[in-house]
Amino acid sequence: MHEEIITQDLLKDLTCTDKGVFNAAMQNMVSNINEKPNAFKTVLREFSAHTKSDRWEQENLAALVRELLTADSKVVASLSNQPKDGAILTSHLGDIHGGSLRINAHGLKKAIFQTTVGTVAGMWHNSVLSLACWLGEDADVTRLGLQFPGVIFTCSDAGGAHCFIPQLVGAPPTILHFPTLHHLSQKEMLKHFKHKIINEGRLMTKTAPILARNGQRGELVITIGLARNPYVLPVEKFRKRYEVMGIELDELEGISKSGPFMQKRIRQLVNRGFKLYRPRPDNRRYIYKLKPEDIEIIPTRSFISDSDYLACPEDAREIYLMPEVVVNSGYREYGADDGDEIDVRKSESRNAWTREEMLARYGEQVYEKGRLMVKSSGSVLMRQAKFDESVSTCINGRVTATVVVTDHDSMVVLGDLHELYVLSKAKVKQNYEDSVNEITGSEPVDELHRSQGFKVYTRRRKPKFFYEVKSEDHVFRAFRTAFGSVQSAEVGDYLVIPDYTDCEGHVTPEIYMMSHDQIFNFTEIEKDPRKHEFKNVLAKCRKACKAPDKKSPGKWWTPWAKCWRRFTS
Repeated sequence: MHEEIITQDLLKDLTCTDKGVFNAAMQNMVSNINEKPNAFKTVLREFSAHTKSDRWEQENLAALVRELLTADSKVVASLSNQPKDGAILTSHLGDIHGGSLRINAHGLKKAIFQTTVGTVAGMWHNSVLSLACWLGEDADVTRLGLQFPGVIFTCSDAGGAHCFIPQLVGAPPTILHFPTLHHLSQKEMLKHFKHKIINEGRLMTKTAPILARNGQRGELVITIGLARNPYVLPVEKFRKRYEVMGIELDELEGISKSGPFMQKRIRQLVNRGFKLYRPRPDNRRYIYKLKPEDIEIIPTRSFISDSDYLACPEDAREIYLMPEVVVNSGYREYGADDGDEIDVRKSESRNAWTREEMLARYGEQVYEKGRLMVKSSGSVLMRQAKFDESVSTCINGRVTATVVVTDHDSMVVLGDLHELYVLSKAKVKQNYEDSVNEITGSEPVDELHRSQGFKVYTRRRKPKFFYEVKSEDHVFRAFRTAFGSVQSAEVGDYLVIPDYTDCEGHVTPEIYMMSHDQIFNFTEIEKDPRKHEFKNVLAKCRKACKAPDKKSPGKWWTPWAKCWRRFTS
C-alpha cells in the first residue's frame, strides 16, 4: 500500500484477528522488508506454513528463534497458539504496518471474481477484489493523485497466487495469476519417485486385516492424520485389495472370552455394520522409505517427514503416503516365510501365547541371562499447564491430539520433535524425579523455552531386563502383551521385562519385545544375582493377591496360577 494512504489513515476499518500479537512480534523480528529480506522470508514462510490447527505451533516458534537470531524470545513465545490468519500490511517503502489484519472495504461490491473455467472464486478472493475496486475508486484515495495506490497479493489453497492491481476510476482492477509452491500432482510424484520406489523399495504384502463397513450416501467422513483413522475407498479399489466376504466380529474366535469392555466395543462396531476383512494374497505394493534428500524434492513438505514411506501398486499407476506405524504393524516382505504372518482371528487362543505363558517360559531366562539397563536420555522440558488452555500435539504439521486442560495440576511436556502434550500430576510424579532445574543454555531456542516457562525434569531410572533372542531360543512367533497388542520376536530382537524388585503392593509383570534399533539409548547397569531372581517376582505376584487359595481364588490371581505351577514344577 502506498505510504500516503497509510499515514493519512484512509484505511479506516482495520481489525486484528489476534488482538495485535503478530503485529507486535513483527516489529521486533523485521520492521522493514527491504532492510531484512531474509528475515521477512522466514516470517512469511512460517506464517503461511499450513498446520491442522491453523495456529502458531511450537515447531513454528522454534524455527523463528533459530533463524532470526536477533528476535526477542519472549516476543516470539507470545505467538503460541495464536491464529495464523489475515493480511500483512506493508508500505511501498517496505515498512511493515500490521500483521494478521482484517481489512474491510466499504461501498457496494461492483465485481465478482470469476475464474477462466467459469467458477466463482471464494469469499477471500472476492473480498480482496472489493478492496482493489475501492482503492481505485475512493474519492480520498483518488485525490492523492497516485499512479498506483497499492498492490494486493493473495494465495490460493489450490495452488498459485493472484496479484490485484487497482486501476483508475472506471477501469476494473488488473488480476494476474502466477505459480507458487504447491503440492505435487500424481503426474509430478510419478515423475520424481516412480522408478525410485520400484528399484529401491521393497515389494510387500498386507497381512493385517481391517475393519470396514458400507458407506452411506451423503455422510461426512473426516480423516485426521493417516494412521488408525477412518477413510473412504471406492468399491472397485476395496475389492482389489481385500477379500469380498467379511467376517462377522461376534463370530471371531476368542471374543466370547474377552472382558466386558471389549465385548461392549465389539457390539458397538457390529451395530454400525463393521466386519473384519482380510487382505487378498495378491494385495502387493512397492514401499519405499523416504530419505532427507527426497523431502527436498517436495516443495511444500506438508504432512510428510523422513520417517514416512511412499507406496505404489505393482502397476505404478499412483503414489500415496504411508506412515511408519502402518508399515511396521501390517505388512511383510513378499516372498517371506508364510509362518511370519499372524492370524489375528486365532491370536486370542491357539496362535498367540498369553503374557503368562511367555513369562513362565522365558521369564527366568530374561532375568538371569539378560542385561539390566536404564534409559540414557534422562530429561525433558515441562511447564505448568493453564486451566482451560487447549494443547495441540502437532508433529510435522499433523495435529495428532488436542487436549483441553481441566485442572490446575497438569503439566505440558515438550517432545523431541517440538510437539506438546499433557501429562497428569500423577503421571509426572510416577515417571519423573522431584527435583526440577532451570534451563541453563544460552541458545535462542533455550531463551524461547525459558520465556514460555519450561523447566528441566529428570526421568526416574526404571531398570529393565533385556535379553537378546537367539536362534536356539525358539521364541513363539506371536504373543500378547499387557497393553493388548500382539507382538512377534525374531532373532536379534530383545525380550524385555521391567525390574520389579523394589516395587511394593500390587504388581502385574509385563513382557514385551523391542527391536535392536530401539535400545540405542539404554545403558547397562550392574545387577545383583541374589536380588534379581525371577521367582521373587512371581512370589511378589502371589503375595499381592487377595485370595490365592483354591477355595476362593481371586480374579486377579487366577490367570497367574498356571504360570506359577509351570515355573515351580
